[in-house]
Amino acid sequence: MTKLIIRLICFFSPSFMVKKAYEKLAFPQIKKLRPHEIRVLEKATSETVIFNNINLKTYRYLNSGPKIFLVHGWEGHGGNFADIIEALLDKNYHVFTFDAPSHGSSDRSTNSLFDFPEAVQFLIQKEQPDHIISHSFGAVATTYALYNNPTLHIKKYALLSNPDRFVDRVDFIAEQVGITEKVKKRLLKKITQETSQDIERLSVSDFVQKISVEKALIIHDKNDKIQPIRDPENVNNIWNKSTLEIIEGTGHFRMLRTDFVIHRIISFLND
Repeated sequence: MTKLIIRLICFFSPSFMVKKAYEKLAFPQIKKLRPHEIRVLEKATSETVIFNNINLKTYRYLNSGPKIFLVHGWEGHGGNFADIIEALLDKNYHVFTFDAPSHGSSDRSTNSLFDFPEAVQFLIQKEQPDHIISHSFGAVATTYALYNNPTLHIKKYALLSNPDRFVDRVDFIAEQVGITEKVKKRLLKKITQETSQDIERLSVSDFVQKISVEKALIIHDKNDKIQPIRDPENVNNIWNKSTLEIIEGTGHFRMLRTDFVIHRIISFLND
């Protein structure tokens, strides 16, 4: 019955459905931090930096080792990396992370879809990290930033549960909301109008071919219910700097808290 109602609304009011789908796509839900994530973030030196008139919350753990930038995914926050942060600090890494626009404790953005990758670009230029770890949509933001700044050089880059083409997320949202192919085309047109960006350009497999990274590790759970395995496979097949490791039993988010995944990341960085 619910699906029938949605389809009737879609049929009689496509503009309403385009608006609903765009809001779901462009504006993330703010998720609460777990107690452990709060404790780890409280140990950081926190600072607010200004980007495009947006207050970005940043977290720094100053050590004498190499600097590593952690980039969370859509509807995530810097606290998602709490267990990874602790492991990195044990190895004396200088750790830096943040809450993207409309995420965590940062200001809400009117254009989160593209402010996110542009904020990552701003912070990479500002921080000049040695290494990067990204989760989920963070890979789109990170590779987009490096693609737009070919002089930036990263030694090691670990991608966890990465997508490939961002337009696939439009398909996912369209299916969730229940819109037709015709309405989806209107949604894509609205995204282009609202952001002045061509969403078809947001493709990790295209970006990685023109970025300066010495070595990359891609980790993906074969039963990930959010990110299909074809995405990391596409990226790995076209990227001569990467190695793909398929794991099982962690899912999309739990891998960030799984010991053997964390140990593999540390081993990769230390190798």
